[in-house]
Amino acid sequence: MKLMSICALVALLIVVLLMPSCGETFRPITTPIILPSGVPNTINTVVVVSSANTVNPGIAQHINLSGDSVTSEVLLGYNPVSAYSSAISSRTTVANAGGGPAVGSIAASTVSEYFTPIPSFNGAATISLPGNTTAGTTYTNSTSFVYTVLTGVGGKKTIGVINSSNDFLSTQIDLGANSNPTAMVGTPDGLHLYIADANSNSVTVIDQVDQSKLPNPISVGTNPQGMVITADGNYIYVMNSGSNNVTVINTITNLPVASSAVGTNPVRMIYDPKLLRVYVLNKGNSGGSGSLSIINADPTDTNASTGFNHKVVSIDPTLGVNPVDLAVLPNGSFVYILTQGDTTHDSKVDVLNTLNNTILANHITIGTADFTDSLGHANKGTHLVPVSISVSDDSSRVAIAVQDPDYSPSSGAMNAALVGDQTLTTKLYRADGSSTWTINTSTNQPNVKIPTPFASSSCISNAVVSSGSGALPTTCTLMKPLFVLK
Repeated sequence: MKLMSICALVALLIVVLLMPSCGETFRPITTPIILPSGVPNTINTVVVVSSANTVNPGIAQHINLSGDSVTSEVLLGYNPVSAYSSAISSRTTVANAGGGPAVGSIAASTVSEYFTPIPSFNGAATISLPGNTTAGTTYTNSTSFVYTVLTGVGGKKTIGVINSSNDFLSTQIDLGANSNPTAMVGTPDGLHLYIADANSNSVTVIDQVDQSKLPNPISVGTNPQGMVITADGNYIYVMNSGSNNVTVINTITNLPVASSAVGTNPVRMIYDPKLLRVYVLNKGNSGGSGSLSIINADPTDTNASTGFNHKVVSIDPTLGVNPVDLAVLPNGSFVYILTQGDTTHDSKVDVLNTLNNTILANHITIGTADFTDSLGHANKGTHLVPVSISVSDDSSRVAIAVQDPDYSPSSGAMNAALVGDQTLTTKLYRADGSSTWTINTSTNQPNVKIPTPFASSSCISNAVVSSGSGALPTTCTLMKPLFVLK
């Protein structure tokens, strides 16, 4: 009995302790687990291919746009003329027209190839090409083969097929006696390669399993000069510079299914997988401003009459003269348009807001044109020439390859070209040099200018040059950037 009373008392005490007081609801307290703070920056690397001349090998600079710094440099062949970076095979390939230090002889063309994520400081693998050929456009969409346009004796052109497993030219594909291949693009599965021929106004299809030509080339517009393929590989857009239009090819049937008119003299085309659009940059007439054509490339947006809707929105926002390149951010928000200008127009970058397809009011000035001030004094502009543009994977940066044609090393004071009124005012000096500009996409303002390397390792470092101290030997040649690859 006494034991039962004790047990009852203990039970009562437990109930009292568990009862909420003063009518309040009992709420258990949870202690949150604090996760580690900070996320490492994404490495957003672009590859800048630069060359000085035919007597020095080219160099590929790897620039981490997250830190606006050079992470590595890869030695290439002589006189790079074409470059391609493949996301599928993770390889960078560069076609080199040839050259070399030997007097009275020219080294044969080569193709440089290396694994992009792990660049070799010892240089890329070099694939020798036949001595009677010159390398041109290069492309790859698989881990097995690299394709390069080869120009042989008498101007005859073929497609050289390089086996990536042994870095050896395995065969040449003959496209015909008068062929002029200008662009290549392949399906994501690596099974078919499409080659545009400017002379026959057609596209040839190659079976990448046995490198054979499929019968019946696909007819397109006049003078095809560029191609892009949709992310699913079902459609190819062919830019026809002669007929000012774009032909759409269905890769399942290998037949043209639509044609879209664009602006005058289209020079560059890109595909936006985010918004499902094709942007075509048009140079326009001589001395006139460029324009941008926007093609709806959404295959689910059907049209009863054509079975596929290819609406074109052409805008002419006074892009400036001589547009040369464009890039779209991976998030689809902005398109960056590169124009080289002339003696009366600045070199600049215009920015298209894709939400309303309008050009932002403020553009990014790359170089200033010659001008005359209010007193009638002639002034010399900075004459910087932008040539290529690319973007970072996280859409935070834009990289622009900028050449300085006025730059020439001096054995005296650190200067490259006289700027300003040279007869009535104090002479001004500059030493900009060729470089890669990085643009912050949140502000659309330049971040840094990363100089290209010198052609000779015996030259003083870029750091000494930029500080303005010391003298730069006249034999030191600063390379000029040619391509920016994502």
